Amino acid sequence: MQTERKSSMKRKIFNSRTLALILVLAMAVSLFTISASAATSESLSGHGSNISTITATGVNYETVEYATSTDIHGTVYDYYLAVPSGTANGTELTATFTAADGQPDGFVISKFGKNVPNPPQGIYYIASGASNTYTATMTDGAALATAYVHKDTRNEFGKCDTYNFHYYVSMPVSISTGDPVFIAWNGTTGTVTGRNGSSKIPGEFTLWVENPTSVTVNGTAQSASLQNGTNYGYTITTSEDNTLSIVVVAGGTTYTISCGTKSHTLAGSAPTSVVSYLPIGQFANNSGWGYLGSKFAKKQTIETTGVSLGAFGGFIEFKFENGITNDEKNPYGVDFVIYGNAFNGNPEAGAVQVSEDGTTWYELAGSNYYDGNFTYNAPSSGFSKAYSGTLRNTSVIYTKGSSRVSAKLGSLNAVEVCPAAWFPLLTNFTAFDGNPTGGAHCASGVSVNLSGDTLTFAGITAIADSDTTADYAFGYADVTPNGSPDQYGDAVNPYTPYPSDKTGGDGFDLEWAVDISTGLPVDVTGKTFHYVRVYSAVLDFGRFGETSAEITGIFTTANKATSSVNRTTTPTVKFSAATILSTVTTENGGVVDKTSVGVGKTYRVSVTSDAENIFINGTRATSGTTYTFTKTTESNQLVRIIVQDGSAAPYVTYLKIS
Repeated sequence: MQTERKSSMKRKIFNSRTLALILVLAMAVSLFTISASAATSESLSGHGSNISTITATGVNYETVEYATSTDIHGTVYDYYLAVPSGTANGTELTATFTAADGQPDGFVISKFGKNVPNPPQGIYYIASGASNTYTATMTDGAALATAYVHKDTRNEFGKCDTYNFHYYVSMPVSISTGDPVFIAWNGTTGTVTGRNGSSKIPGEFTLWVENPTSVTVNGTAQSASLQNGTNYGYTITTSEDNTLSIVVVAGGTTYTISCGTKSHTLAGSAPTSVVSYLPIGQFANNSGWGYLGSKFAKKQTIETTGVSLGAFGGFIEFKFENGITNDEKNPYGVDFVIYGNAFNGNPEAGAVQVSEDGTTWYELAGSNYYDGNFTYNAPSSGFSKAYSGTLRNTSVIYTKGSSRVSAKLGSLNAVEVCPAAWFPLLTNFTAFDGNPTGGAHCASGVSVNLSGDTLTFAGITAIADSDTTADYAFGYADVTPNGSPDQYGDAVNPYTPYPSDKTGGDGFDLEWAVDISTGLPVDVTGKTFHYVRVYSAVLDFGRFGETSAEITGIFTTANKATSSVNRTTTPTVKFSAATILSTVTTENGGVVDKTSVGVGKTYRVSVTSDAENIFINGTRATSGTTYTFTKTTESNQLVRIIVQDGSAAPYVTYLKIS
């Protein structure tokens, strides 16, 4: 199981894989001492458009955060880079700039920027300090380097962006990465600051402290609400009229942290209740981190710890009393947004189903849904990276043994996957809408049954596990990092590619709804969906625990337009079971039956459109390019075509290859 390279106790990245990794690292610390930090390369995001890349080197950075502000000269970019506690004085830390293509002759990256002489002397002075590399030396646990980016000294003299690189030894005090804020440190004094350049302060966040002696907020002692080993979590509540002074004593040192007033509010509707919850995995019977408790219902903030859904099939069902509709004013066609605790390079994909009545369920088909190339390689233990592709409308049966739990995925052989302690206890999961053994309501091929030592999930989709965020292009929860949207529930375009700094949670379009038994699209016009079910879509157990989707919030779309966002223009679709492609007449949401194609035979599809985003099944496509597919089964094979442009709703159509 691959985990993010930067994971450590100090990072407080609490999800299924990294929490298990923490336990392994804790044991490893007793076996050896790290004498020096390994050199690495860290790509920094959040810079101006005139900069192509900024690369930080020198140590294996534990966390990298950034904030932005403005002064009279331009934008100020402050990067806060935490170095390992063993980093010695004298260690050189370097930030290297690469300019974007097409910069004017007067473009200069310089160590000189403010308070320089007037032109022309000032121009020469700035040029004399020109450099793409800025080095700081650790002294007494801190270092600072500053660069000034002059976009055009000849035509815009005096205008420059400031880049401050703050290096500091990793602190025993931090904020959960699931929250939209972090602590900007200056020595032992810190300021709660919006992540990714945001100025928003949430209604609450989780403060983590290693081995705390005391934690006070405005002089009032605080009690920890969470614990993981020597790490204690404190829920910090902000207000609109009261700034906070947080004082932490840990390891004999006092840390003073200031926090501004609440400004981060929710506009999207929150669920009115949690109908059902049934995980399997390392947090199944946990009363702390990852456990449901009283979370989500009618709350106007995200849950900073959220819930862990466990392994494949583990789920949570939300009820929206007023329902969710396919609103033509929703940008990109996104009707609701789900937040998790993902960070780039560590997706833990959850699939989503919706229902009008809690009985008949439809799957919201993600980008990988129509990938029919399912392969399986029996592992020596567990299911870690054992299968690839997608297995739709399948089942998994977990059976508890004396010491281990076995899993049987579809028709595959059963494999032992996890300790018996990870099997959910019936006594912990009885509040299932009158059905103590099953959370879903056994219709439309969806069923859940917990009977003694056997747990069965059916009517669900298995997709391959990956540590590459871009492998889940759209349609899965706990993939896109939350970031700091202006309002929780603000839709971001689910079809845009995944650079390292894409944030905003995962948006879902009701028009992705398909019949679970056939995979064919469902017309959602006029339907109101009151239930949303999120389940773990990956079966993967490794040495650091299971791959498990975590959910921290779900909200209807907040940033609605004042009128219809319109529909993306109809593309030109061509198809051929031979060599010459012919144009196919399509309609949004429609299915076009094509000539019979034998098993093992190929067919070709092309889509021509001016839209920014084109998908043929899970593949991002280029306009006018021909893509070749192979018929893998005797049954019908579907090709879904999606084109989407600007803020418009997507055009979605299907080819059925019989």
